Amino acid sequence: MIDDPVLLEWHLRARGYPTSSHEENKRRLYLLVRLEAHESNFLAWQQKLLNTETWAAWERLLRADTRIKEFRDVWPSARQLYVKSFAEEVDRLIVDDGNCHMVQIPLLASNALSEEPVAGDETAVTARRAAE
Repeated sequence: MIDDPVLLEWHLRARGYPTSSHEENKRRLYLLVRLEAHESNFLAWQQKLLNTETWAAWERLLRADTRIKEFRDVWPSARQLYVKSFAEEVDRLIVDDGNCHMVQIPLLASNALSEEPVAGDETAVTARRAAE
């Protein structure tokens, strides 16, 4: 699905999510996959299957994700698809942080991790160096 722009757009639209370019749609899908993992860990913590230390680390990841603009774009549509206790936790994190911490993460160039960075794209160079 991720390599098929038409199928990916259909998948997102069918669930009420905003769509735009194929690259941005892939990012939305990735955020939705992360939301599934966050909810699973939250429910495991609630059922005492995950210790508090592990949940605290995972909650920091969830909080970081709630600060991403694309996350805030999909959350109103996604919210209804999750259990109430998890949705309320995400809402609480968003309210606690307010809009002042929201971040926009730029897309990397398609060859950001290749041997040749895009001319003038310092983000691609940094990403390639980090991967080495």
